[in-house]
Amino acid sequence: MWVENIVKGMKFFFAGILGALALNLGACGSDDKSSTAPMDELSSGSEDYLFSSGEENSNGLVSGSSDSSVDSLAGTSSNSLTSSAEDLSAGSATDPTADTVVALKNPPVIFTEVDLVNLSYKDEEGGDAGWVEVYNPADTAVNLKGYYLTNSKAEQTKFQFGNVVVLPKSHMIVYLSGRNLPDYVAPHDTVNLLSSYCEGETDAVNYPGRGASEIKPLDGASDFCFVENGVNRAGAQMIPVKSTLGYYVLSLTIGSTNEGRVPVDLSKANQFQLKAYIPKDHEVYFKILQKGFREIKSWNKMLVGTGDSNTVYSIRPPLHSDYPNLAEITGLRLDKDYHDSLATVIKVFSYIAYSRGNEPHANFKSKKDGGSLYLFNGEKQLVDSVMYPAAVIGKTWSREIAAVNGVVVGAVTSTSAKWGFANATPYGETVGAVENAPQTVKTEFPNSGFYSAPFSIAFGTDDEIRCEKGGTVPTATSPLMVTSLKIDTTTVLRCATFENGAVPGNVINRTYVFEDQPTVASVFITGDPLQMFHADSGLFMNENFWGDKEIPVNIELLEAGQKVSGFSENAGLAISGNATRTWAKKSVEITFREKYGKNKLDYVLFPEFPDLKKFKSFKLRNNGNNYHFDYIRDMLASSITEGLGIDYQHGRASIVFYNGEYYGIHNIRESSNKNYYLAKYNLDGDQVDILNSSAESITGSPVDFIALTNFLLTKTMTDEDVATVNEQMDLNNFINYYAAEIFANNRDWPGNNRKVWRGSNPKTPWKWFMYDTDMAFDNSQTDKQENLKGNIFEFVTAANSGWPNNPEFTQHLRMLLKNENFKAAFINQIAAILCMNFSAERVVARMEKLKAAIAAEVARDQKRWSKNVATMTEHEGRIKTFATTRQDVVRNEMKEHFALGEMVDVTLASSGNGNVQVHYLPLDKSSLKIKFFKGTPVTLTAVPKDGGIFIGWSDGVKDATRTIDPEDGLKITANFK
Repeated sequence: MWVENIVKGMKFFFAGILGALALNLGACGSDDKSSTAPMDELSSGSEDYLFSSGEENSNGLVSGSSDSSVDSLAGTSSNSLTSSAEDLSAGSATDPTADTVVALKNPPVIFTEVDLVNLSYKDEEGGDAGWVEVYNPADTAVNLKGYYLTNSKAEQTKFQFGNVVVLPKSHMIVYLSGRNLPDYVAPHDTVNLLSSYCEGETDAVNYPGRGASEIKPLDGASDFCFVENGVNRAGAQMIPVKSTLGYYVLSLTIGSTNEGRVPVDLSKANQFQLKAYIPKDHEVYFKILQKGFREIKSWNKMLVGTGDSNTVYSIRPPLHSDYPNLAEITGLRLDKDYHDSLATVIKVFSYIAYSRGNEPHANFKSKKDGGSLYLFNGEKQLVDSVMYPAAVIGKTWSREIAAVNGVVVGAVTSTSAKWGFANATPYGETVGAVENAPQTVKTEFPNSGFYSAPFSIAFGTDDEIRCEKGGTVPTATSPLMVTSLKIDTTTVLRCATFENGAVPGNVINRTYVFEDQPTVASVFITGDPLQMFHADSGLFMNENFWGDKEIPVNIELLEAGQKVSGFSENAGLAISGNATRTWAKKSVEITFREKYGKNKLDYVLFPEFPDLKKFKSFKLRNNGNNYHFDYIRDMLASSITEGLGIDYQHGRASIVFYNGEYYGIHNIRESSNKNYYLAKYNLDGDQVDILNSSAESITGSPVDFIALTNFLLTKTMTDEDVATVNEQMDLNNFINYYAAEIFANNRDWPGNNRKVWRGSNPKTPWKWFMYDTDMAFDNSQTDKQENLKGNIFEFVTAANSGWPNNPEFTQHLRMLLKNENFKAAFINQIAAILCMNFSAERVVARMEKLKAAIAAEVARDQKRWSKNVATMTEHEGRIKTFATTRQDVVRNEMKEHFALGEMVDVTLASSGNGNVQVHYLPLDKSSLKIKFFKGTPVTLTAVPKDGGIFIGWSDGVKDATRTIDPEDGLKITANFK
């Protein structure tokens, strides 16, 4: 009901106040160090590191700039694309329902700002929970100990403050995170880490005769570490020189002490701050070196330069982790990006580690769709309250208070100032007048889609709607829509409301395409055309596509045959891939973040898999290295593993339009990064450890996997050793994963395109992730290199080979094959899978299904991108031939490599409620004929299901697990009841 009253523009004041009590507040803790405001955490939005630039204010905070990408969204709301029907105007924000409590006339502290989305001020652990800011307008400090904060008047004592001192004329942030931390803890345990010990490293030193890059001290400095005005500094000029290596190695290392890389204990620290000059947009990796770890595998975060010497980069290492082990830190290494050919100058002014401390955290969370907050003192008297509407991205619900140079002018009471939307100013005064909530749009816009006849959009006289065509974000100076707009050709329309005194409305995005609707899903990407295609700075242009820049877009998906979009959301777009970025049609990663709107997509993106419906990101892939050859190879190679317990990127075809322009076939694929695990395992990215081919961390810790690898290398691989490995690494997954890569004949692996992952809390066994099999299924590019040919089993077990199957990448399989029982499992599971997922019938059926899905779309895509039809036809034939002949090739190469006996046909069957398992692998048919090898024992297990009970094997054996010697024509059935 109160929302309806607000919509009507009524202003409410506290009624029925029973009395007013003046608190006699002394200078409670005014000289207590704990009252110092925390170190700055002004966020750059979604980046893993934080930086700010500017002068410190009276609270010791560094003023920073807001995220520019938010401004381009013209006040986009967290409620996606349509305006809320419930409009909360600026004005008194006191709660009309608060008339049953005693309220203070002259409150000691007041609410001044509520941030529901929090793009501006991350907490001590890097969290982005919403927050509320309180302000002390008095000349004496106020201790909130014993006060209560709540979001429900019925629960006045929901959260009680501990020792939280708000200094005179100062602010305090309280996070609405649910973590229940009642006290304010000041920053402490600061350690200066800018020593006088520095080293430079280049590829010319590491690879004599091959590398040629140069690193030298800054102009005027005698060494990489130097003294300037009595203070230690560090810096380097990094000059990449092209060589046969194909990449650059340029790094500056600062030792932890003046004596060099001596381990120091920083276990009390939870944040590092580096004040440094890094050229604008240059990428530098911040690596924390620790004892016992190769520097190249050290924990790292990428910093993107601002070109400002006042920038302070704040880096938070993982808490409660052994990676990095903060108790044994030996230094800092700053690495230039390996592929960046531009010279980079770095100057470090300071480098410290410290414990940031923390602000108080309430035991409840903020509500992004609107709500109330109440502050009560120890006597249950209402100190202040605020009602806030639904969040507007990039804005906070703020109190307009008169201030000059940050100092409040005049008396401040709970009803002396109005509320509205403004830019976030944590620990600062609201700048300028606050704005009303966005205007509600009354105009009806036809759905995005495919049209054959012209139509018009009629604009209401009550709407102040401004629109742009072609993808440009509307502004207050865009054309005003006063009557109607005729649409008679392909048009991209972006519109928003602009009312004086109000936040701009949500951008309405529509794509109207005048052509036939494709036979697969259509994806409409709408974005600023200059950000995407400007000749100099556009993301897709020149060499800009090599960077990691992300730009804001709207993405809309229209299923084939449908007239209403499945979803339309704001998101970030970044170009993805490696060498394939050079193709005209590029792969892109679509990522959902709160700074754009929603932080995940709730949609069944792959209709074949209806249980997958939560996505942090996904890819639109150009088919990678097979760009010129085919449309299906990678999806085919990975999707035939379905049911084997292998993680892979689900996919389907789509047609993509950028600002209404046809860009052809792109495969919608799951991301292979940390965002993958939400849909399938309901794990956030910080709940997984993911490592690359070299066991380097992509996210999380590699420590346990490195220990497991060392175990494999130092043990004889007894059955007990293998059992220990199976506790830490899923051996069924491992064998099936290798079977899939072996069957596909992937020769761009295992030194490349290999990931291993696990859940980190609680720890789960390591599993292997299959992705990027472009070089598989008889891709012609592997025919050109001799080291990529030959027996696949020799390839994956090579002990003295070079890239991509050098010993580091074959060691896990080689060590496990020392155990005869594991070797038997490896051989027999591959034999079984060749008759299951990888049978010619199944592989060809999958291939034909993928081809049929895009059959009507191929010709147009080939014409759009000038593809060679003959080449693509040839590769289609190669794929089909491979699919029907690969089974015997694998069997023969396995027989040759392991010196196995003759192949014999054995039929394994099950009757009743159960199935048969071959070693670790459950069979997916009730009767399956498998070509095993004579002399290689096969372990079988009868596994009941659905309440079934195993009663024995057809040959009279009663043990559920048994071993057989394969004989031609043998048939064994597991019986269940």
